[in-house]
Order: sequence, then C-alpha cells, then structure tokens
Amino acid sequence: MGKIDRAAALASLRFSVVMATYRGDDPEQLYAAGESVFKQTRAPDELVIVCDGPVGAGHDQVIQRLSLLGPIHCLRLEHNVGPGAARHHGILAASHDVVAIMDADDICVPDRFERQLVLVEAGQVDVVGGWIREFNERPGDSETVRRVPQSHDEIARYAKRRSPMNNVTAMFRKPSYLQAGGYASMRTMEDYDLYVRMLLGGARFCNLPAVLVEVRAGRNMFERRGGLSMIPIESRLLYQMYRSGFFSLGEFLSNVMIRSVVRLLPNGARRLLYQIFLRDQGRGRERRPVPRSAAGE
Repeated sequence: MGKIDRAAALASLRFSVVMATYRGDDPEQLYAAGESVFKQTRAPDELVIVCDGPVGAGHDQVIQRLSLLGPIHCLRLEHNVGPGAARHHGILAASHDVVAIMDADDICVPDRFERQLVLVEAGQVDVVGGWIREFNERPGDSETVRRVPQSHDEIARYAKRRSPMNNVTAMFRKPSYLQAGGYASMRTMEDYDLYVRMLLGGARFCNLPAVLVEVRAGRNMFERRGGLSMIPIESRLLYQMYRSGFFSLGEFLSNVMIRSVVRLLPNGARRLLYQIFLRDQGRGRERRPVPRSAAGE
C-alpha cells in the first residue's frame, strides 16, 4: 500500500480514546493529558472522559476547555467504582470499534496513535501498546523507561511473570476486549487480569519498541506497591490465572512467593529493586516504528 493509500486508510479508521478521572486528580494535569490526546498527528474521533464518582468544579471547567479541542463524550458515574470498572463503562459507551486507553495525568507523545493505527489497520494485531517513560515535573526530566516485549510470543511468555503491557499505552479492538469480558471490578492489577484473559481468548498482541506515553512518577508510587494487605488480593488473582490454565502449579507458587516478598520489602528497598530490575535507566532513546513482522509469530 502506498503512502497516500495508507494515509487515507488511517484517516478512515475511526477510534475512541477512553480516559477515567476522579476527584483526586489534578484538573490541570487532566487538561494536559486531554490536550496531548488531541494534539496528535492522528487525533481521535472522540475522547470519552469517565468521571468516576462526583468531581469538582475544576474538572468541569477542564472538560469544557477540552471540548474546544475536539469531540468529548463525558460519562458521569454516580459512585466511585475504581479505574478498571470506570474504564469499562467508558469502553462500552465508546462509539468506535478501536479504543485507546489514556490516564488522566499522563502525556501522549505526538504520534502515538498514528503509530498504533498502522498495525491495527493492517489487521495484524488485536492489542498494541508500547513503552512508557517516567517523569517527575515535566516530560524529559528522567530517562527511566519501562520497556516491554515486542512480539506476540514474547508477550505471552513475559505474562507468566507480570503484566506484558503498559496499560496506559494500550489500543485494542473493542470486540476482542468484550469477548474476554473486559476489565473486572477490581481496584488493582485489573490490566494484568484483562490481558491474560485476552491472551487465553486468542487475541494477538504487539508492543511498539518506542515510548508512546510520558507517565508521572513519584515517591508514593512505591508505597502503593507494598503492604501486607496486597498479598491476599494478588494471590487470589494469581490463583484465578492458575485455575484458568494460564499458570502451571509451579508457576503459580513461584509467582505468589516472589510477589509476596516484594510487597513486604521496605519502600526504599522496593524502589531500588524496581529501578534496577523493572526499569531501564539512561537508555531511553527509542527506535523508530516497528517492522510489520513485529506482530508475527
């Protein structure tokens, strides 16, 4: 397909972006996130903003400002249901069969959606994501990058240990999402749970070897990842994955043991482990778009 034909195909492939927000989000960060959604080389055909429970006047003002940048569909939930369930409401309300996920405090790189749509339009994948780069005050002030595996088979193997997708970068076909049952009503690890069920259902995955979203990081992110209370929640989810046939008994037991130890580490030790083993630092230069074979076997 020539460049002109490909550009026409991408322009005709309509898609929605779903972004959940709640009263605890900073309105100006919400605006920056929404602005980055619309200031794209290929902007979405709608942005579905899900207000997860009552929000303040600052949120309402931001939603009004964002409506000047592009089509907004605002969905207001009566009670706070958590990020996964709120996204699910937004996905059900989305007008189009291709849906991208975005968080209310992160920043899309300008060509994020164009890059992803190339693979979706070609019919190679059902789910496509990419890398994230963390920042503290402004994008570019850190080179901490979370790289995830590229091909479907690598993603399936990686999922045996942890979520193989950076959820905030995900774009997927809505029918594949619905076939897997969508986000479950849980307030943690809902993305890992979803992607395992989609893998079991036969969905094809790919990650672009490039930073697609700049994400806000802070010291409290390590505190949220710890604590005794997380162990039974995490263990129940891992047991469900074992019962579904995704894990062997040995894989289930080793996952529970390793994750429980990490949850019980002091915040400082968990932060160091996270930075050494779970992130690449100082090597944040991205490669250009993935070749067509990336989504293959």
